[in-house]
Order: sequence, then structure tokens, then C-alpha cells
Amino acid sequence: GPILGVGVALAGYALPPVLVRSFGFFSQTAAGVALFVTGLILSRESVSLGANVSGGLVLSLIAQPLLTFGLASLLKYPTQVARDAVLLMACPGGFLGVLFGVAYNVRSLEAGSLLLLSSALSALTLSLVILLLPFIR
Repeated sequence: GPILGVGVALAGYALPPVLVRSFGFFSQTAAGVALFVTGLILSRESVSLGANVSGGLVLSLIAQPLLTFGLASLLKYPTQVARDAVLLMACPGGFLGVLFGVAYNVRSLEAGSLLLLSSALSALTLSLVILLLPFIR
């Protein structure tokens, strides 16, 4: 599938408009469906705050944005690129870990807990990052 798509794109072949519209419809709904399914999966699980989850929270919500800021400063990225990168790295963890766990029959309490807690705490950390963005130069 994906390799064929890359080959078609590299060959410069244009898909018929009806296919483009069909794929557009699927791509517009994919994120919403994934979030809905993730919510269904997580609603059955409890939240655990162990060492793995705590470490993951610190790494994803604090260390990643700080490391990104440091690298962007060191590499002298343009201001807007640095701000965008820091903001993106301050976002909570994604739902792919939970969905992969379901797909491969590995129920990870840590992945679900990290997703829920990082999403909740990101209201605070993202607000702080947004307040600090003007100071990134």
C-alpha cells in the first residue's frame, strides 16, 4: 500500500479526481475515529502513577521541550521554527502506543496512564510554554 503510493507519487501519475475525493474523506475522519477508539479502550482501564509513568511524564512534558529549545538555540534555528518545535514537543503523548498495544494484544497500563495524565497535565505545561514562547529568540 504505502510503497505503491510513494511509487505513484514519484512517477508523477495523477490519481482520478474521484479517488482523490475518496481518500480525502478517509483522511478527514481518521483522526476522529482514532481518538474515539482510544477513548473506548482507555475507559476500561485504571490509571497508575508508578515510576515508569512519572518518568514518562517528566520526559514528555518537560525534558522534550527543554531539549528541543536547547538544540534549536545551539543550531541557531530561525525564531519561528524554534518556537514551533518547542510548542510541538510540549504537546501530550499520542494514542499510537495504546492502539499498537491493542493490535498486538499487549495491554500496557503504563501507556494508557501516560496518555491520560499527559493530556490532563498538558493544560498546565502547554499554557506555560505558550507564555514563554515570546522569550525564544
